[in-house]
Amino acid sequence: MVLAALLAGGLPLPYAPGVPDLAHVAEAPFTSGFHWLGTDPQGRDVLSVLVFGARTAVLLTLPAAALSALVGAVAGGAAGFWGNRARVAAPTGCWRVAADGGPCKRPYPG
Repeated sequence: MVLAALLAGGLPLPYAPGVPDLAHVAEAPFTSGFHWLGTDPQGRDVLSVLVFGARTAVLLTLPAAALSALVGAVAGGAAGFWGNRARVAAPTGCWRVAADGGPCKRPYPG
């Protein structure tokens, strides 16, 4: 999936993702040799839209996951090395009020 997402611009897809084919609107999958996964009601090729959508999703989520893993590893390593004595005062705002039994204790009635 990652490889297909990275190579989406160079894949030999028969149609561009945003270009409609008005002769084959709302075509079912595998019914003709033109569109393998069919077309949507606007005439766009579903395979091209799927590949380019996966490209966008993969290229946005992989860097976010890598960055969060890096930050978590650094924070966990620092907490393990220094015994969590240099912790930032996290319970602030509503957390602090909730810990004192304030109105944030139960945000929803019931």
